[in-house]
Amino acid sequence: MRSCVYSGLLLLLASGGPAMAWGDLGHEVVCEIAFKELTPQVRNKVTSLIHLDPEFRRFAKSCTWPDGEPRIRPSEHYVNVPRSAKKLEISTPCPVAAPCLVTAIDNDMRDLALSPDESDQLRLLKSLGHWVGDIHQPLHVSFEDDRGANKIDVDAPCDSNLHSVWDGCILSKKIGQRANEIAIELRAEITQQDRDQWIPGKINMGAIVGWANESFAIALDPNVQYCVQKQGECWYTPNQKTYPGTGPKKKVDANDAYLSLHAPTVRKQLKMAGVRLGAVLNAAFAPAPPTDIALVPAPRAGAPAVDRERAQMVAVSNEQWQALLIRLDRLTGALQTLTEELRHSRADRQPPRQ
Repeated sequence: MRSCVYSGLLLLLASGGPAMAWGDLGHEVVCEIAFKELTPQVRNKVTSLIHLDPEFRRFAKSCTWPDGEPRIRPSEHYVNVPRSAKKLEISTPCPVAAPCLVTAIDNDMRDLALSPDESDQLRLLKSLGHWVGDIHQPLHVSFEDDRGANKIDVDAPCDSNLHSVWDGCILSKKIGQRANEIAIELRAEITQQDRDQWIPGKINMGAIVGWANESFAIALDPNVQYCVQKQGECWYTPNQKTYPGTGPKKKVDANDAYLSLHAPTVRKQLKMAGVRLGAVLNAAFAPAPPTDIALVPAPRAGAPAVDRERAQMVAVSNEQWQALLIRLDRLTGALQTLTEELRHSRADRQPPRQ
């Protein structure tokens, strides 16, 4: 895990942007959760695309691809905001410079739904899986001058910078170190009420900006110690508005108590990212039904008029069909969660081997 963080810091020097979000472990957790949230049809589609990839054999691993060398689309891993900003606006999703992480998700989501080419779908699948993870790492919606807290030092037990604390140190030291095990544990905590709350009726630019604003609100929380509110802005230190690029850096005591304090936030961000990514992929790969679909055969010639009326009454609109698919998807997710819980319960009741 530490080697992943150090690699990210090296990439930072080359790209001029923040280090990779969540590290490999966090991205794998997000995409493991998302994969379990997919409908059977979409899961088969994702699996078939990953089988085409020369490097990755599992979707969760493929979500680390944009952090490789060379780094894919460097400016689209984060959103830079002014220190006077309180939140992002839909009208200016990249308030400092475009493109950014918000537009990356919006563009790739649209392109994935429209592309007929499997190699293009594979590329977009891997990048979109990464971007949705990135936008849920709070310090990827942050300030340009300190490079998303890369220019804020910390001491042991993380021994790097504040950005890397949120990338991986909290996760690996307070939650776990094996992606699949973490994903199973976190997904078991997700309720249907959570899904209803986290997934908007329509995933569009407004929804994506909302995700970014959730992360930004965490970054501005005084307990995170990322910045100091002063004169209506968020300063680098009480006496220094921005980091000048060189010279002494401020230090945050990211000790064990700090890691424990923010572990619940990291857990929730990973869960939300996984559920939302699953919803994005379910929507992108969902078959588009015709405008009107009759669920019963057309009436026979000469059938009574009342039968014809019944046939017309069961025709459903495209919107109704989509709503039905969403309900079926949510039922599938609930059944998957129940199945995992039953498996765990049976395992707990097994007598120890002699």
